[in-house]
Amino acid sequence: MKEDGSTTIESKGLFLTGLLQETFESIYPESAGSTVVLTALKGDGSDRKWYRAACCGKSIIVVDHGPSGNKGVSEGEAFAWIGRHLKRSKAPVPEIYACDPGCRVLFLQDCGDTHLQDVIKNEPDMEVIRAHYRGVIDRLILMQLDAKEGFDGDKCLETPFYDTGVILDRESRYFVDAFLNGSLGIEADFAYLEDEFRYIAENALATRITGFLHRDFQSRNILFQNSSYFFIDFQSGRLGPVQYDLASLLIDPYVELSEDIQQDLLGYYTKRLSARISFDIRVFANVYEYNALNRNMQILGAFAYLSRVKKKHGFRKYIPPALKTLRTRLERTVAETCPRLTNVVIDAASKLLS
Repeated sequence: MKEDGSTTIESKGLFLTGLLQETFESIYPESAGSTVVLTALKGDGSDRKWYRAACCGKSIIVVDHGPSGNKGVSEGEAFAWIGRHLKRSKAPVPEIYACDPGCRVLFLQDCGDTHLQDVIKNEPDMEVIRAHYRGVIDRLILMQLDAKEGFDGDKCLETPFYDTGVILDRESRYFVDAFLNGSLGIEADFAYLEDEFRYIAENALATRITGFLHRDFQSRNILFQNSSYFFIDFQSGRLGPVQYDLASLLIDPYVELSEDIQQDLLGYYTKRLSARISFDIRVFANVYEYNALNRNMQILGAFAYLSRVKKKHGFRKYIPPALKTLRTRLERTVAETCPRLTNVVIDAASKLLS
């Protein structure tokens, strides 16, 4: 996240400024009595407000989730519990220093502003790029397997598992409503495609290897600081197939990895995972393809919603590469078993990419 402007906590009017001062001084005692300055940071897809609190050459991150609209677990509560659970599991996530009683405002370790996307876009050496992704994959596997242990599904923001219901409602239908209909005006009928969406969902969950699922594991949610990686925005985490987060990383339209590199990294992942658990590599690869389809549709639904409804127009430029990827994977994977969906996407690509 980039800086958006500075102000002192007194003029900002952010509530719980006393807790901010107390938290900052407990981490950095040398700041006692000095003025903490807040710098607003540009967010990404969410409506949360982010700040950097700095004083005496030190800094922490402040995130304001705003009032909760949920009757159950709030976004802030899910962020706090999952973040602390991941930290206990040795996953590379920022430390959560403190939060208010309702977990609306949290104070986090400052892991910098450099995302994996920035690193990859500015790196011409493909071997260096591969090395970065291998480092991320090693840490991803650790998080997926180790954070599964002791994970409390009751602390999840939405559902405790990534299941058929989640896929059909929050990925397949989202793709139809937000992207095909809302953005392209195609007037696609979800019911007409539902059997094929269900087929893809069932194959994505077949003989799955279950682990902790971040659910938005892409280059903008990975920070790089002092040769270390930090995973962020994990508040939607739950249990699910490990292939989903891997697909999120490899088909990420923010960086557009080539197919060759994707396959190379898929092979690296399976090799590293096989050192921890036993599984059939061919079955794993097949399940991966279906998870990649679901993730690809979720991406397009999200980008369409964020650009059209939330007016965050910077996401528009990532829609064409994501659509190209979806068309190619559908034609390669399910053209015969899911002809209706494949044809709808081919028509959408012809309309948008022509």
